[in-house]
Amino acid sequence: MGIFGIGDRRCQNQGSKPLIEDIEQAHLWQVLQASASDADWLTSVTERYITRQRGWEILHIIESVYP
Repeated sequence: MGIFGIGDRRCQNQGSKPLIEDIEQAHLWQVLQASASDADWLTSVTERYITRQRGWEILHIIESVYP
């Protein structure tokens, strides 16, 4: 490695995979505007338990990245 091992490689890091895909993001926005009884939608789509609060957090992240 030598001198090349101490370089800043953050620009080469693609980051983690998004929690939900674009189409799921659009559906999430619609569901979050609906009644609380639809809160389990994201859990059923992603097949992972995601709370309504976490759904709002994901939406906030999406809106800050894609205004």
